[in-house]
Amino acid sequence: KENDINLYYQSREDSTNHKKTCRISPKSTFVLNPKLSTSKETAMGQEQPDPELFRRLDKLLKVYIAEIGTALGLKGDNHRLLMIGYGLAFEGHKYAPNRESGEPYIMHPFRQFRRISIRMLKFGVVSPDFIRLTLLIILLHDTVEDALKGKILPFVAYSKICTLLDELTAYCVLTLTKKKFETKEDETRKEFLERVLRSELWMVFVAKPEDMIDNLTTLNALPFEKQPGKVREA
Repeated sequence: KENDINLYYQSREDSTNHKKTCRISPKSTFVLNPKLSTSKETAMGQEQPDPELFRRLDKLLKVYIAEIGTALGLKGDNHRLLMIGYGLAFEGHKYAPNRESGEPYIMHPFRQFRRISIRMLKFGVVSPDFIRLTLLIILLHDTVEDALKGKILPFVAYSKICTLLDELTAYCVLTLTKKKFETKEDETRKEFLERVLRSELWMVFVAKPEDMIDNLTTLNALPFEKQPGKVREA
């Protein structure tokens, strides 16, 4: 059964009070228009997502992810863990500034989740463990690396994944996290990709390409000097 879910939101900055309808279904596209998204300016000059928009967005995505999990055959603990993972991902990005494209950061892992789940449905993937672990890694792949942006300590974000999900999921997320150091230079893009390629975990090789593909879809929103790095990574 295919359900279309409508999200109406109104921009406080739009004097004409236009409404934008976003439809989510396995055959549709969900992209928030930066010009219509409701946001607040922080002291740093970055756009902060509006709490009301996030509340409505959370409700919408939660329903979609639950239905996709059911459609993929996840039941019992597998379905429960998927929803816990979504909750951790949403919490981790809730207070982070909007992406350069102007959309809430949670839309980045959600689009990856949507693409890979549609492929799983198309090709008839039936292994519950494969489905659950892959989708969890995609939803959570940035929660540790960008924890400080969301006002959460990286250690706390990692500990929550270990405690509420499992150590394998946490290890895969850590593998996809660029290392940052206080006493020396951060891990370079080249060093990060080499480390990912040396990984023995096949789930990482499913999740990372989706991340790179989604980064390319919003490439025009990045500063020009950052674009070549994203293209080389992909």
